Amino acid sequence: MTNKAFISVENVSRVFTGENTVTAIQDVSFTMNKGEFLCIVGQSGCGKSTLLRIMAGIDPSHEGVVSINGEVVKKPDKTRGVVFQEARLLDWMNVCSNVGFPLQGMEKDAKKKLVEEYVTLVGLTDFKKSYPRELSGGMAQRVSIARALVNKPEVLFMDEPFGALDYMTKINMQNELLRIREKSRMTVIFVTHDIDEAVYLSDRILVMSKNPGRIKEIIDNPMPRPRDRNSEAFLNVRKQVYDCFFINNVMD
Repeated sequence: MTNKAFISVENVSRVFTGENTVTAIQDVSFTMNKGEFLCIVGQSGCGKSTLLRIMAGIDPSHEGVVSINGEVVKKPDKTRGVVFQEARLLDWMNVCSNVGFPLQGMEKDAKKKLVEEYVTLVGLTDFKKSYPRELSGGMAQRVSIARALVNKPEVLFMDEPFGALDYMTKINMQNELLRIREKSRMTVIFVTHDIDEAVYLSDRILVMSKNPGRIKEIIDNPMPRPRDRNSEAFLNVRKQVYDCFFINNVMD
């Protein structure tokens, strides 16, 4: 950790114009350290995903400035991996081909070695020749994560990646993500509506209000890992987030 922020979000706003003008987020500012795991929570429509897309460079039509490692974010880049709620795999490609898709132009042997490394990292060695239709939801999302990591990004953006999974698969995927992140030490921005998920995963939790989307509070989560979901410390942080989230729902 250093005094200089690795990620800086300064006075970011996003207005969608059309038949109805909607201010999705307004005057959002915060910083992150390198290697930090930040979860963004809030009710539907508060601008969580909009903020993530802006930070990842996917949505450049905003006011304010996002910078990562001293460079202003203006467009998508290989140094930033993105995982969405849907795996978005290419149906006609097997697991290895999907993971290796971003590595266009790489020498064949080097590409094969790198792909196999990341397929192994997400625990899919026995399924590397399988096609998306042959995979469970959790397995497909593992492929999506491997594809996002194969370029060795500095930052991983995740937009409710486990939201469509059943409870036990979600728990397993959360543990897998922490295992992978421990190996890579990369910075993670993770959008979720699940408070327990945010408390289990994060170093800090950014709670957003809506109409328009603003930062309500940023809550530190200093619990050591591995975390016990039934511990007093976990429940205390959960209550702090829940109380803030509930106030948002009542007031907005």
